[in-house]
Amino acid sequence: MAGDEKKTKKSAPATGPRLVATEIVRDIFEDERLFSDLLADHPGFARLSPVDRRLAYHLAAGTIKYKRRLDYIARHFLKAKFDKLPKNILAVLRVGLFQLSVSENIPAYAAVSETVKLARQLGHQGTAALVNAVLRRFSEQMREVTFPSPKTHFRDFLAEWFSYPDWLVDLVLELGGEEAAESFCLWGNREPEFCLRLNPLKTDEPKLLAAARDEDIDLAVVPRFPGYYQWIGAVGPSATSQILRLGLASVQNPAAGLVVRLLNPRPKDKVTDLFAAPGGKTTAIAERQYDRGYIFAVDKSAKRLKSVVENKGRLGLKSILTLTSDATQLPEREVHRVLADVPCSALGTLPKNPDVRWKKTPDDIIRLARDQARYLEAAGAHVRQDGVLVYATCTITPQENRDIVRGFLAQHPDFALERAGEFVFGEFVDADGFLNTFPPRSGLDCVFAARMRRTR
Repeated sequence: MAGDEKKTKKSAPATGPRLVATEIVRDIFEDERLFSDLLADHPGFARLSPVDRRLAYHLAAGTIKYKRRLDYIARHFLKAKFDKLPKNILAVLRVGLFQLSVSENIPAYAAVSETVKLARQLGHQGTAALVNAVLRRFSEQMREVTFPSPKTHFRDFLAEWFSYPDWLVDLVLELGGEEAAESFCLWGNREPEFCLRLNPLKTDEPKLLAAARDEDIDLAVVPRFPGYYQWIGAVGPSATSQILRLGLASVQNPAAGLVVRLLNPRPKDKVTDLFAAPGGKTTAIAERQYDRGYIFAVDKSAKRLKSVVENKGRLGLKSILTLTSDATQLPEREVHRVLADVPCSALGTLPKNPDVRWKKTPDDIIRLARDQARYLEAAGAHVRQDGVLVYATCTITPQENRDIVRGFLAQHPDFALERAGEFVFGEFVDADGFLNTFPPRSGLDCVFAARMRRTR
């Protein structure tokens, strides 16, 4: 080990993707911003090569997802010392253990040597020696780290091995039982998939695929979802891609497209999108109407509405009007279609948002459900007679989904639920008639949506 320390002292400072990943892992639990925002705002991430950006993303997102398992391993070797680790060194150790215990295709010697460099750069020789010792002991003694048995302590096994908070494990067990809960935990830890939605006003499939080939971008047609293409690549679409810059396509998962299909806007319809930013569903509505409608894109954040304006211009759309307003304070304007895609706990976005599992709590769900009930109440006021109201989330909790809809319908006999199966594939419709792409059953991102018609 002394020889290892001597080598560490002479090594050049660590830079590049591992440093970027470590700094994001360090900051994610201290910062209120989302993982995607921290990544976008990190000055070093944008300067990395595409290959190094993929590695930085993989290390940061994976380490955050597997934090509980990695801490379980670290505690095995450090005992009481674990709780006294400086934040820099704790982040370094987590990233190093992720490379050794979870990540594939990273040689163990590279994981150890690069992690020790980081420990010395962000700490000192003593912390570098400590990190070196833990990583090497884990490499040699990994079989001595015993996790809860899935046969006798299944709940604890899911929480520690798959790395989830206890309350979330309890939730998925209650929703679907052991087999479904384990599948959900596996799904939440997978690499995210990114898809593009073709803009039919600017291009068609042959031209889009040709443009992708010109940029050496690999797109795969999404079966059964015309106009959607999977972007093959770990980090996903780059804003510098000409496909996006020229407005030939937008980033959107087919599950989000199902919500727009459920809304079923027609040309010349007046539509209100109450939580429009950043504009994915808003622009999908406009494209579905062939830009021959009237869309009021509402959001309380003027800053976030700028992204709607940018997307509108990029895609060449003219039918969208942005309005800065709280959904509960918007003057009544009766329209044909209202979409209330409300803020939620986002538990259906775990592959793309690795921090959600740690930043959301049961108290957040209670608070969100209160707000969602108010938002749906406000949304209903904008629907004209015989108009349509769609309530949507990207989460799995009944409190935020079916309970909100049932409460609204109980108080509003002038609205009637319309079964989603009349508008979307039946396999994505649950027994109550709601659009429900509960992962991993559907193979899509998670959405829940209910379509209601105002009958009088």
